Amino acid sequence: MKLLIVTQADPFYMPVFFRFFTENLRNPEVEVSKVLILRPLNQSSKIGLLKRVMGLYGTWGTLRLCLRLLKQKIRKLLNRFGITNDPGTVEGYLERVDIPYEYIDDVNHRSVIESVKGEGVDFIVSVAASQIFSEELLKSPRYGCINVHHGKLPEYRGMLSNFWQMHNGEEFAVVTFHRMTEDLDKGDILFEKKVRINYDRPLDYLIKKTKIFSALYILDLFDDLAEDPQRFYKGKPQNLSRRRYYSFPKREDRVAFRKKGLKLL
Repeated sequence: MKLLIVTQADPFYMPVFFRFFTENLRNPEVEVSKVLILRPLNQSSKIGLLKRVMGLYGTWGTLRLCLRLLKQKIRKLLNRFGITNDPGTVEGYLERVDIPYEYIDDVNHRSVIESVKGEGVDFIVSVAASQIFSEELLKSPRYGCINVHHGKLPEYRGMLSNFWQMHNGEEFAVVTFHRMTEDLDKGDILFEKKVRINYDRPLDYLIKKTKIFSALYILDLFDDLAEDPQRFYKGKPQNLSRRRYYSFPKREDRVAFRKKGLKLL
């Protein structure tokens, strides 16, 4: 079974996912042909990205993230010189298991679609991909496309579901794998798993926790699909009467989050 994974250039949380994913990818029947990496939050400029980040984390939180990024660059350098064996980056984890990757601007570009069809990709897997897939891209793999969503569906459609589940006082966050359709986050559910929210820990902890769970559980799903690809068509339809959409949190959402006594970092 051949997979193409689409993700985004998130230096803080996607390395967590790919570390556990690559360390536990042992099924010889599952082949990741390539990982495509999109711009973070689909922002074409650093200024636009900075505004998004500052809206969520504020000035002090953004400075803390910048320090994390600096530490990551130092660790990457130390890894290159053999001082540490943990690269701490998506690229480093992929290189360690010889999975090719490529930075792209547009996942719906004709070259991507032709490559998927030409290489006989069975499934495209979206792991925090920052762009909406076109109808043609959705139809390009042999079976279809799967999205990894860190929220209960259809109640938590949209962006940064972990923030909103914590904001709303849910007992659990939910890791959901579902078929992708032209309508965002509306496809049949293939697998879902509850992840307890620890309110004595910040949002940062919950995001990392759900990334680890999703990396491990998606490997189980891949094992099932490698044995029986038709399982892809046997998902559970969503009860769309309960659907709700959440957008990316803004400054006022951050303020309300903190007033509840919750922490971001």
